[in-house]
Amino acid sequence: MDESRMIWDAFQITEREGIKAQWNKVGVAFQNKDSSINVFLDAFPKDGKVQLRDRKSNKKENI
Repeated sequence: MDESRMIWDAFQITEREGIKAQWNKVGVAFQNKDSSINVFLDAFPKDGKVQLRDRKSNKKENI
């Protein structure tokens, strides 16, 4: 795989009062050669919100 190609992990974040936010990985996204982005979801959050995080920074933050 081309290492210069952007890769993101897709997360659904559940926040509840008094409880630490829960991050659930629901898919992945890839940047194409023409700079468009494909998103592949294994699950779709009820609220429709998905956060993309750069895979490289995920390793540093241990999400």
